[in-house]
Amino acid sequence: MILDPSATANSDKASPAAGCCGNPAACTGQADARPVRRQAPLASLTPGQTGTICECALSDDDASMLRAMGLGIAARIRLCRAGQPCIVALGCVCREHAADGEGGTLRDLWGGGRIGLARPLAERIIVLLDA
Repeated sequence: MILDPSATANSDKASPAAGCCGNPAACTGQADARPVRRQAPLASLTPGQTGTICECALSDDDASMLRAMGLGIAARIRLCRAGQPCIVALGCVCREHAADGEGGTLRDLWGGGRIGLARPLAERIIVLLDA
């Protein structure tokens, strides 16, 4: 089961309006300023890699359990340990304020806890990797 079909990243798929390669800027000669982000199964990440969960092909029970622990679509994750079990840290993107009160920077905080997942489960969770 896909946790949220509307949240899957299908923007990379070619459509007639998108041109021959799925990137209208490439076909018109315009530069695309956004870096290309790739997707990969959670089980294939290397320790330290980060990303956002974009799709899950899980049973209703598994999907519900993981959502209850904070591991659902759009969750920020960092792989802590590959293998069996696969350990992931949950994070959030927070604004770190400057000491002078001017602006601030966005950064990930990894205080959301850690979850151990069986490898077969981690293979069915797709992550949009950070560049």
